[in-house]
Amino acid sequence: MTSRRLSWSPMVDSTSWLEGLFDDMHAGNRRLAILIDPEDMPPKPQWPDLLGRVALSDATDVLVGGSLVTNDVTAHVVEDLKKALPQPVVLFPGSPHQVVEKADALLFLSLISGRNADLLIGRHVEAAPRIARMDLETVPTGYMLIGDPPLTAAAYMSHSLPLPLEKPELAVATAQAGVMPPAKTTIKNTILLLLFIITLLIYCQDDGDCCGLINPTVPV
Repeated sequence: MTSRRLSWSPMVDSTSWLEGLFDDMHAGNRRLAILIDPEDMPPKPQWPDLLGRVALSDATDVLVGGSLVTNDVTAHVVEDLKKALPQPVVLFPGSPHQVVEKADALLFLSLISGRNADLLIGRHVEAAPRIARMDLETVPTGYMLIGDPPLTAAAYMSHSLPLPLEKPELAVATAQAGVMPPAKTTIKNTILLLLFIITLLIYCQDDGDCCGLINPTVPV
């Protein structure tokens, strides 16, 4: 099977990350995001190899974040990514501690597939004063956990069950609820990040080996 490279252009100063996303959506252009967990980065000497592979990949965006936060390394990872990569670097935080400056945008996440109030408003209250002091594009974002066992770190840390893959109608209904009042008043201009359609997810093991994961099975 032959692969087709995705076409994209780096952001210009007059275009925000969200505006560029909508422009591509209206033009029918696809975007591909790579998720980098700052907690799972390889040893520092191996970073150039990882960053080089990301820069040459089909990815149009780089998301930074993770479910388990034990080290305060996100700021350093974002800074190095910005220096090395042409793609926009967007925060996908699993904790207010991963909200740092120098990224191109921040996804202000609400886990709309769960019933954990802490991830619907609690963490937002904690992070809001810090974000207000930053010159950082903030994109209100509803996202859903979708998948079957085994239990993932995201589901475990968020105390929420993912929506089952065999029930796509539940995902559709949840997405619809995320853009309707009263949710719309707090999740304005919501982007529903359906993690099961991201066609490439890079994770780095302790030995620095990177693997491509997730083959989409549900069309959107």
